[in-house]
Amino acid sequence: MRTDRPNLRNQHRLGAKTMHDTTAMSRSLNFRGALSAILLFVLALGCFSTHVEAAPLGWQPSRTWVFAASLVQFQHKEMFGSFPTENRRDDQLIQFFRGHGVPNNHIVYCKDKVVSLRSIQTVFKFLLQKAAPGDTLFFYYQGHGYRSESKTNPDAFFAAYDTADEKIGGWSVNSITATIDRYFKGGRAILTADCCYSGFLAETVKRNRGRIQYACLTSSSARETSTGHWTFSECLLDALNGAPFIDANADGMISVGELAVHAHDDMAIAEEQHSAFALSGGFLAATVLAVSKPRPCAPIGQRVKAKQNGVWYAARVVATKLGQLLVDYIGYDEDDEWFNADDANQIQLLSSQPALNAKLQFAVGNAVEVKWQGDWYAAKVLKVDNGVYFIHYIEDDSSWDEWVSSKRIRTPQQ
Repeated sequence: MRTDRPNLRNQHRLGAKTMHDTTAMSRSLNFRGALSAILLFVLALGCFSTHVEAAPLGWQPSRTWVFAASLVQFQHKEMFGSFPTENRRDDQLIQFFRGHGVPNNHIVYCKDKVVSLRSIQTVFKFLLQKAAPGDTLFFYYQGHGYRSESKTNPDAFFAAYDTADEKIGGWSVNSITATIDRYFKGGRAILTADCCYSGFLAETVKRNRGRIQYACLTSSSARETSTGHWTFSECLLDALNGAPFIDANADGMISVGELAVHAHDDMAIAEEQHSAFALSGGFLAATVLAVSKPRPCAPIGQRVKAKQNGVWYAARVVATKLGQLLVDYIGYDEDDEWFNADDANQIQLLSSQPALNAKLQFAVGNAVEVKWQGDWYAAKVLKVDNGVYFIHYIEDDSSWDEWVSSKRIRTPQQ
């Protein structure tokens, strides 16, 4: 049995740059020249794109309120590690909203030392009270997350700059939707979170039965740690900026549902995480977030795996020229890199079905052992999704069921 309250010192966002395992990251279409063939096919047919007239956005800049709290540094470094300060995606997110007409007095952006527990709770309530009926809220948190397993009042917490063990706690996730319900006069809220256990926010949205329409997207599930990379935040930026590879149905629009699919696939392929998505109150997955940019010629936008210094990484094709592909490493700040399209030893195409890319070590029904808080427990696989496993602990009730990565699961040792 696991302890009811996890140790905060063990709940840091985790992430290593390597793709865990060359084969665990993906199963490529293993034939030489697959990408080169795509390029030749495009050149033979001629390169063109179609773009239909887009529907109205599901949010109006002049009637949108943005609250963002993002931390890469914390007062208690012994509890919460720091993140890189270069090329922060949180800054880019705020620049997007400002550049697209959201008034400055509609934006609250709290960073690092400013994000004390008292200040974010106070400023958040103040911002909500300024909204009018019909307005939209965009909420973003990035930092460290942890959760309590209290049987009477389960909750998760977003760490503030001054969060400590007992003296000053974290920001209760349960309280976030409760505060919105009480003080926000608008009609729609889009909640996003990039941290460990952020999926608990999605669970609160699923339970919500209030008047507000909610959409929630998070980097991990309610019981899962999260990478130290900006992968999920990049997914948000890609969608808001109209990246055409997210427009799955090629209708010229990027919907909330398409963003959820994109985030799910990127997090699974690049980070072995199961992102969370929830809607409530009548919020439609078809709600338009952005107008898609014109769709480029294939294979731009295609996910690939590319080898750097002998290690395979998840990447995406962002440009082509004369049989070469320029790839961007998903979740990393390294410079984009050119590869010869027909060099299967350095770059390989991923299947359009992400589930085929993972090395499935276990199947539904398999008996396994799962690591929790440093110890291994008997469990059973209930679901498999893109190489991530939904398991049930044999000695616990279903409230402990959770998604786990390949790093936390193994064959029984006894």
